[in-house]
Amino acid sequence: MIYLIGIDIGGTNIKYGYFSLNGELLSSYKIPTPAENVLKNIVKFFNENFSLQDCQGIAIGVPGIIVNNQLIRRPNNINCPLNLLEELQSLIPSSIPLYFINDANLAAYGEFFHNERRQSSAVMITLGTGVGGGIIINKQLIEGRAGKAGEIGHIVAPTNHKTVCGCGEFNHLESYIGSKQLILRYEKLTKQTHQSIASIVEALKNKDSSAELVFNYLVKKLIYLIKTLDTILNPEIFIIGGGVAEAFSEQLLPALQKFLDPSIDVCLAKLKNQAALYGAYYYLKYQLNHGV
Repeated sequence: MIYLIGIDIGGTNIKYGYFSLNGELLSSYKIPTPAENVLKNIVKFFNENFSLQDCQGIAIGVPGIIVNNQLIRRPNNINCPLNLLEELQSLIPSSIPLYFINDANLAAYGEFFHNERRQSSAVMITLGTGVGGGIIINKQLIEGRAGKAGEIGHIVAPTNHKTVCGCGEFNHLESYIGSKQLILRYEKLTKQTHQSIASIVEALKNKDSSAELVFNYLVKKLIYLIKTLDTILNPEIFIIGGGVAEAFSEQLLPALQKFLDPSIDVCLAKLKNQAALYGAYYYLKYQLNHGV
């Protein structure tokens, strides 16, 4: 059987998806991300679980800045070499097309083309450990001149406090509404340690005032982000995904819609942690067929 492979390299896990040419997810796997030798572990997993003989393409999502299939800036929490393409291509048959794409861009691609409504433009916002995004205009993924398009977590937030982002710059949205920052904010308010996004959600359901403050803070920053992006891009739909959005799935949309103009269409991601895998499939299909 001819098939396509999608891979999503994350700081915690590496996810694999094995797709038929018509988009059926035949099987998927998840393994812990190794502390080192990420590429060799990927190839080892291939050899143990796949036959690459009938593979027509591999697309890999990586949380970093990528230009022309080349990793320009490596992710902070994954030990990946900058010459990802050359190293991995040397370990698999050269006849197999290989693509590297920013993971949030792939997630946006997957959610967009898997959406039955089939708009022509969308912006995806991913809320997780960090804040990422993907931009699609006229059904085309916008990556930008230097691969930075969609790095919306690095938009400067309006604030009176100076906070250092993981990238070294100040006051980026990611440094306020990434999951770790939300948890730290909740721990300071409650004076309790060892909290999690799940514990904040549970407390919010019980009308805990500290949880409500943290959630309202998240909503306020998200509204600023959505309104800013709508002014610049005015997409047909905003798709919000990632672990934080999934955790607050019951509360997030109603809270946003209360303060956003009704003309701004917002929905929650449907593919959840498989969005980048499906994005890899649609990206490969486009490369093979010059269109989805």
